[in-house]
Amino acid sequence: LPESANHPNIHGRVMRHVVEPIHGRTLATYRALAAKHDCIVGGGYLAVRGGDARGTYAICEPDGAISFHDKDQPSMWENNNYTPGRDLGLADTGIGPIGVANGFEWLRSRTAARLRGRVRLVAGGMCFPSFPQWGVTHKWFWQREHATMVELARETPGRMARVVGVP
Repeated sequence: LPESANHPNIHGRVMRHVVEPIHGRTLATYRALAAKHDCIVGGGYLAVRGGDARGTYAICEPDGAISFHDKDQPSMWENNNYTPGRDLGLADTGIGPIGVANGFEWLRSRTAARLRGRVRLVAGGMCFPSFPQWGVTHKWFWQREHATMVELARETPGRMARVVGVP
């Protein structure tokens, strides 16, 4: 699932009210889906970890095991909403180690460096921003920037997997 399944990925006042406890409603939903469908379910949400809000990605297994990864660097307006994480993004699962990338981590060479040689699979979520379709900015924001973000969303998981050397 995306990096922001419990909230819009926007700059706005609504973001003040979406952070939840690490073991809150969103995690309960992921765990229930993993158990119900007998599969691994991953998804992101804004959660309190270590006293701060973080862009957290949870990997939930059908047996109830959970691994967490906090995004290493908030991007753009995300800096208003949460602080960076410091973990390596390694999920030790029943099928082996999974490397987790969250959002723009999919584009970073340091993500590949922290995962290369340590994982059997790269997974995670992204929610690249969309843009308003205001008349005065439509050509710049929507036509150019939105198209670039769509292309990045399509291309980056495969590229990261090739660089890391895993599916």
